[in-house]
Amino acid sequence: MTIEERREFALMRAGIAQLRSENERLRATVEPLDDAEFEALLADLARDSAPKPVFRIKAPSRVL
Repeated sequence: MTIEERREFALMRAGIAQLRSENERLRATVEPLDDAEFEALLADLARDSAPKPVFRIKAPSRVL
């Protein structure tokens, strides 16, 4: 492993450690949802991700 590769690996590990720290900090600030809030969120997600109707308008045939 070259010096440059070792440097990149060390930077990558430091970045991962920083992301883990940020993740733990964010997890500590999040309040868990109660069952009703969770069900409402699921219903919203289901409604938002439901297939939307597609309307196709057929163009008139061209007569020569």
